[in-house]
Parts: sequence; C-alpha cells; structure tokens
Amino acid sequence: MPTPDPKSPRAAAEAQAVKALAAVELSGLSPILDIGCGPRKRGTVGMDIYPFPDVDVLYDVADGVPLPDGSVDGVYMYHVLEHLPMASYEHVLGEIWRVCRDGAWVRIKTPHFSCGRDF
Repeated sequence: MPTPDPKSPRAAAEAQAVKALAAVELSGLSPILDIGCGPRKRGTVGMDIYPFPDVDVLYDVADGVPLPDGSVDGVYMYHVLEHLPMASYEHVLGEIWRVCRDGAWVRIKTPHFSCGRDF
C-alpha cells in the first residue's frame, strides 16, 4: 500500500484503524470489521462514512478499506453495497479480500433487487 500524504483523509483513517485494531488485540477479541456500521456496530472495528458515536474509522469504502493487509478475521457489510456506484464493486470487494486473514469470513447483505425499491 503506498504511503499517503499524512494530512490526507486516507492517512487519518489508517491511523484510526491502527488504533482500533490495537484496542481489539488488547481486549483479546477477534478483529472483525463492520463496514457501514452506522450507530449499531456489530464488529469490533466499525467503519462508516458518517461520524456516528461507535465509528472507529471514518472513511468511504468506495475509496478503499484503510486497514493493513491480512488484519481481520471477518467482515460484515450489511446494506452498504447498494449505495455504492456499481463501478466500485470490484475495487471494494478486492479491498475486503486484501484485509482478510487466511480463513476469514465475509458476510455481505443487500436487499433483493426485485423489491423494486431504488437506492
């Protein structure tokens, strides 16, 4: 991963992520990333584009996942993908793959598009 400008949003998000991951390691919990956690974080590291109280990493997943390679045992991403541009799907899924450790699980939930609702 290239080193970003220390004043960039990516650098700030990476610093937040390192701090959150260190706290998880100290607690003895398995590092689980919750992308789009909102106000109800399910994982041990919450990431969202909005600054809800439980958000650990404030960043837009469409721009990537600012965590180190192989740093999590699992990823939740519930009702987020449908809010992203379709052109970003491959990049986002690649970023999730990158941050997962060997044997990690990924749970992605989206609405069924036959419901006729636009997002």
